[in-house]
Amino acid sequence: MIKDVLKRQTVVIAVAVIGVCLCLMGVSYAVFFDIDKGNAQTITSGDLTIQFSKGQDITTATKPQSDSDGVKNSYEFSVTNNGSLPMNYNIYLYNDPTAGSNEDLELIPHDYLRVQLDNEEIQNLNLFTEADVNGVNMRKINTKDLTVGDKDDTDNNVKAHSIKIWIDEDAPEDIIGNTIALQLVVLGEAEGSSGGGVNS
Repeated sequence: MIKDVLKRQTVVIAVAVIGVCLCLMGVSYAVFFDIDKGNAQTITSGDLTIQFSKGQDITTATKPQSDSDGVKNSYEFSVTNNGSLPMNYNIYLYNDPTAGSNEDLELIPHDYLRVQLDNEEIQNLNLFTEADVNGVNMRKINTKDLTVGDKDDTDNNVKAHSIKIWIDEDAPEDIIGNTIALQLVVLGEAEGSSGGGVNS
């Protein structure tokens, strides 16, 4: 009889232990695999718009010039932030791809093109950082930032730029008659973001 009582108690204890273990596993599973089936949430903090005030093609003298003569002719453009977020933007120059498809045109190498942006340091185009932007080989001229101002205060959300490009006076004579075919590109993004720039 004592053996039957011990057997019954052992079975009851074993069933109780197994039941407690199953309950703990079920609760643990529910805690670790809780899936939120609520609606997706989207947080919007503002928008970003850039306006490029002129076309992308730049024309310049086709003969070598000294730096003092080269800085006299400039191409003016401005970048406007119409959005509600401050932005960073990069200014690039690259060879016009449509000019390269014309077999009759021979482009002047970047080694002989001088560039100055906003009265900053003058240097040859080939010395600017090379960048691959969407599969296009470009030269990064500068990075700028543009804050957001009161919509009536255009000084805060517009930046005017002046870029000057000319053929270096030390260029060899055999490039005379060749072509300069550059395009200006401005790519911008909201400050602190890490990709997906806006191209104007």
